[in-house]
Amino acid sequence: MKAQIRLKGEFWDGFMLRVVDVEKAVAARPPSAKGGDAPQDAFTVHIADAAAPWNQGAWRIGCSGGRLSAFVEAREIDPLYRKTR
Repeated sequence: MKAQIRLKGEFWDGFMLRVVDVEKAVAARPPSAKGGDAPQDAFTVHIADAAAPWNQGAWRIGCSGGRLSAFVEAREIDPLYRKTR
């Protein structure tokens, strides 16, 4: 059984970018910044976005066959990831 790692991080550098379609944005990215082979693996990212509710949820981001993909695992956001400010 894989251990679950829960992280919450926020970073602000003064630059903002809105992803309008998570699935298409992930699929359009190259799997490796250096152009080489990317590992075959996946992770889950939780997105809470009141301005783009269609993106909200737990997204599974993975790399397989040299391509990145994203799909929604759940539409509910874990309270740990909700913005508190």
